Amino acid sequence: TPQSKALTPEQQKIQELEARIARIEREKSILKKATA
Repeated sequence: TPQSKALTPEQQKIQELEARIARIEREKSILKKATA
């Protein structure tokens, strides 16, 4: 989105971390299903 260019470095860092957390949470739920 064009808005993403207006982000400060801090906001970009937060978005990166949130994306990483979301990916980890997805992987954890997949692992839970695999072990269940």
